Amino acid sequence: MVDQAKVAETNGGADSPPRAAARNFVELLHDILVLTELQGQLLLVETRQELGKAIAPMVIIACGIVLALSCFPVAILCIALVLTETTSLSPAQSLGLALISTAVIAMTMIGGSIWYLRSSIHLLRRSRTEWELNLRWIRNVLLRLGSRTNPPRQTWR
Repeated sequence: MVDQAKVAETNGGADSPPRAAARNFVELLHDILVLTELQGQLLLVETRQELGKAIAPMVIIACGIVLALSCFPVAILCIALVLTETTSLSPAQSLGLALISTAVIAMTMIGGSIWYLRSSIHLLRRSRTEWELNLRWIRNVLLRLGSRTNPPRQTWR
């Protein structure tokens, strides 16, 4: 028996189950940190791109608001004077009609720009997709790690 080789538990290079589990957990944490960093970088890039797309519609909205506010009194009076002179409407009726038509034009400009913003800009679409893929990957890795561990042995008393 002296000339026989001793068989150790770690013979063959395999780690003990607790050490392998700890190594797998540390590797998982490292991968999660790398994914978090990449997700943050993607969020920054995508936010810059989306803001770049939003500048022109925001300027149009601001111009529409300024135009509506600055021209509102003058436009109402001009339209009301034309209506009073060309129809049988009283000055008060002409002013009311001019007010309504000017408000409709301003709301159409603002509403059109808002519609354009909603339809053309998909906020953070790539970041959301990457986030979902990362979470799915983490869940799959955790499920695989959980299936590798042996269930606890039951001891009969």
